[in-house]
Amino acid sequence: MKKLIFTLLCAVFMGITVNAQSVTAAQVPSAIKKAMMMKYPKASGVQWEKQASNYEAQFMLGNNWTTANFDAAGVWLQTSSFMDPEAVPANISAAAQKDVPGGNIISATMVEKNKAGKTYLVQYATETDAYNLVYSADAKLISKEKEVYETTDDEASDY
Repeated sequence: MKKLIFTLLCAVFMGITVNAQSVTAAQVPSAIKKAMMMKYPKASGVQWEKQASNYEAQFMLGNNWTTANFDAAGVWLQTSSFMDPEAVPANISAAAQKDVPGGNIISATMVEKNKAGKTYLVQYATETDAYNLVYSADAKLISKEKEVYETTDDEASDY
């Protein structure tokens, strides 16, 4: 289970940093910094990355690690916030339990897009399987993908 959680977290962080270039706050256009501060005035520890022509702010918002993306003009595009599994809305937790009985949420991310609203990415595990579930804010299942892990001979001999 520890390997599963570690693998899932690594995949999330690698996905965030692919094709990104760290930039200093001084290199971020003022329209983008202003839009960021207007939308997230309580953000702390802001770090910036440039992704093609867009900018991504990575920061803490309360107890959650959050990323927000803005276009070159400062228009907010989307925000992703990692969540404590226990903070997942009750309707999403209930839907996950119904869609994959007998498991638990091991990690979750709330994604809010400018024109598409909120979705929840839930990583859910049973004793034997793990799933990536995506729900709309009203708990409708958008996608369900079973994780497939290959074991090496070394890993198989550990058991």
